[in-house]
This record gives sequence, C-alpha cells and structure tokens, in this order.
Amino acid sequence: MTTQTKSIEEFHYESNRYISNCLNNRYILELTKMCGYFEWTTIYKYQSITLYDLYTIVESHFQQPNIKLYVTNVKLYVHTHDHEHDHEHNQGPETTEPEEEEGMILIPKDNNILFQSYIDTYREFFPPVYPVPANIVYKIYVEDRCKHSSRQNR
Repeated sequence: MTTQTKSIEEFHYESNRYISNCLNNRYILELTKMCGYFEWTTIYKYQSITLYDLYTIVESHFQQPNIKLYVTNVKLYVHTHDHEHDHEHNQGPETTEPEEEEGMILIPKDNNILFQSYIDTYREFFPPVYPVPANIVYKIYVEDRCKHSSRQNR
C-alpha cells in the first residue's frame, strides 16, 4: 500500500463536505465567557446528551472544571434593563425555577434532563445567534474561575 499525496482541491472538497455534515447533524454552541471571549463547539443532535454531559463537554473544551453555564432571553434582558430604574424599590416577580442571575438563567447540571428537552422547554432562551440562512448557533454563557486579559473576539 502506498501513500499518495492528494491535491489541495481534494482537501477543500473533503473539508467542505465534513463541515456541511457537521452542521447538519450537530448543534453549534457559541460558548461565551463573561469577559466576552467566545469559541464554538458542537454536540451531536441525535445523541441523548444530558445537561450534565453538556457541562462535561464545555469543561473539557476549555479544560476548566467547576464552571457554570447560563442562557439569557435577550428580549427579556433588554426590556428588564431598560426599565431597571422603574423597579429600583420593587423586588420584581418571584421566581423559583430556574435559578436566575443578572437576567440569565443557570443551566442545571442535571443528568436527568436532556439538552434537546431543555432547549424545547426554554425555547425563548435559545434564539439563533445569526440570521437565516445561516445555520442555527445557540449562545451559552460560561462562568469560570479564569481571569482573562482584554483578549476578546472581534
């Protein structure tokens, strides 16, 4: 068996085919740290990924244990912050589920909740990051113990 060098065109063809396949059968997650730095990762759509698994994937991606994951409803967050002076002395509506922090909800580290079910239940917290016709990318905020410099994406 001999090893043949393939052309750059073949490389580009295979790369595009691989990326297209990934985009069709995986969720794309934009993992955004609280400093604004973000990276993408993917998880398979048709596997039984639990929220606990999600934490494991993100911790492995950033090589950082003991993180917290959050999502936010951008419309609710903007509306709340536009009117925060109106509610200075008002505690606002009581919420017991899910845990909230600064307009965000904490994704529970739960081995009994599937990621797909969580998205379906909290659809308003998972709007696409980019407009159609782009593939759907979901934003998840990552709180970790790392201290970052002013390094940020774009």
